[in-house]
Amino acid sequence: MSSTGSPRVAVLFVDFPNVNAVNSTESVFSKHIPGAENYLETMSLGKLDLQFEPLHKWLRMSGELESYDQFKWSSGETQTRFIQEAVDLADPDFDFSEIDSVVVIVDENALSFPLSSAYVPAEQGTNRFLSADGNAIRNGGPRAAVLFVDFPNANAVNSTESVFSESIQEGVDSVAPDFDLQFEPLHKWLRMSGEHESYDWLLSDDYLRFMQEAVDLADPDFDFSEIDLVVVIADEKALSFPSILAISPDAVISGLLPADGNQITNGVLRGTDNGGYSAEVIAHEMSHNMGLPDTYDVEEDGSLFTHQYVGNFGIMGLHIPRTGGLASGSWDRFKGNEMLAWHRWQLGWIEDSEVFCATSSTTSIKLGPLTKDLDSRMLVMPVDSSRVLVAENRAIDGYDQNLLTGGILVYSVDERIATGKGPIKVQGDYSGDWPDSSVLLQPGEKITVTGYEISVTSKVGNNYFIEISTP
Repeated sequence: MSSTGSPRVAVLFVDFPNVNAVNSTESVFSKHIPGAENYLETMSLGKLDLQFEPLHKWLRMSGELESYDQFKWSSGETQTRFIQEAVDLADPDFDFSEIDSVVVIVDENALSFPLSSAYVPAEQGTNRFLSADGNAIRNGGPRAAVLFVDFPNANAVNSTESVFSESIQEGVDSVAPDFDLQFEPLHKWLRMSGEHESYDWLLSDDYLRFMQEAVDLADPDFDFSEIDLVVVIADEKALSFPSILAISPDAVISGLLPADGNQITNGVLRGTDNGGYSAEVIAHEMSHNMGLPDTYDVEEDGSLFTHQYVGNFGIMGLHIPRTGGLASGSWDRFKGNEMLAWHRWQLGWIEDSEVFCATSSTTSIKLGPLTKDLDSRMLVMPVDSSRVLVAENRAIDGYDQNLLTGGILVYSVDERIATGKGPIKVQGDYSGDWPDSSVLLQPGEKITVTGYEISVTSKVGNNYFIEISTP
């Protein structure tokens, strides 16, 4: 979904044979949608004008509530089928021909349907893909190249034929049993250039590099011109390899949502989680549709470490900030929920002219409030080709209006790190369980990160003045 202009979003309402809705769709719409619309449009400062188009009728799903198991949605197939069913039910009464995205709201009494999620096919949310024979290889198609790799320190001894027969069909069937893949194996072992420990599976760039290297090794012997996805099987002795099956580049097999001749490539499914803060949940999921990653730790979900990376700051981490940065603190949507400057810049909501890029030691950098379209709104310090440091002025305003104190927020961005694994990390000391306003720098304070010293020299009105010392 585009992050600028006026994308059209269908809003559908569903219940189940064993869980019938009792509230009007009008009241449900007013509870869920206006707050999310206000948040995203406010963050964009007028660059995004969402057009929500509700179908005001309850759509009865074919299966009982319990038949839709969200915990089997990792492949995207069950999620796609659920949203597609809602779209099909609505189709006789709704024109989808010019719709850009879909929001499906589940009746609030469906308590065993807890998880809201964004539907983003592999084509969305990343500009990364594999290439060979002039073809950009993306997930989601029926023809799958199967490649076999080993390493200088883990040489294969079994035949590729035996490995293929023992693992590949079973592996994919467990992920997406109803997805009819046509496997086309290249039956030879491809020797990777590095030892298996040299590939860092936490870095999306390393993952892509690994996959592309396997494709390049196979290319002289394999025609990729009509291939839709690639499966790479590593020799079983490569114990640091994350799993026996890797599907490039995001391990998602997913389709599109067809209706009225239109292929709808993204959507949001609203469950019953965070019931009182639906606007924030929908805004978070719609931000995924526009390409933003999760900034909380998806592997620590539910623990005190879940929000170790960005804490209270930004909608892509903790949906609703907690007072004091404490797990036991009360929820307050206005204690740090302004979207991060970096994310606004990625979405085109901060212009390049509003960014100060410091490539050398600099004094008297004026940084205006993040919430205002005035002066520089983001200070960026490049560390290397994939990492930057960012500083922004978090004023007591907008969705930050209840911060205990304003100040300068400093965080690192590493584009190599995948969603949910810490691509953004707030820097500095804080007093609670995770970063909150106590981490914001005040005049006279400074912080050193990767050799960069960032000093706040003064504050004049709502503007802060920053001094940078580079390594």
